[in-house]
Amino acid sequence: MTSGGFFRKRSSGRGPAAAAAAAVLAACGAADGPEVSFSADVQPIITQHCVACHTPGGLGYRKSGRRLDSYDEIMRGSGARGIVEPGSAGSSTLILYVHPSADPNMRMPFGGSTELTKPQVELLSRWVDQGAKNN
Repeated sequence: MTSGGFFRKRSSGRGPAAAAAAAVLAACGAADGPEVSFSADVQPIITQHCVACHTPGGLGYRKSGRRLDSYDEIMRGSGARGIVEPGSAGSSTLILYVHPSADPNMRMPFGGSTELTKPQVELLSRWVDQGAKNN
């Protein structure tokens, strides 16, 4: 991570917006509902909203080192910790960054790209809470 701007290193506490997002996700029972498929449900959302920046050569990749162009890369994340905590949407950086309650200076997608819809965020959250399977 870089030392300044959007990708500056944060404390493990993640702040009040992250705590609020985690509480909302827990209250909604994000794992409830039909099984979410990575290939049919999650990958199209990631491709539409994230891959342009988070592949080699993209701004998101240059700033964070995060690639999001495959299941393995999404699960790998960057640094010591991945961006998905299977079974816990409220602890997953991926969900915290795309959630509507995220700090606008940190919310993804960044730079004026179209934000994820509420149903898309709920779908990603369910996928993570269901174990973030490669299905």
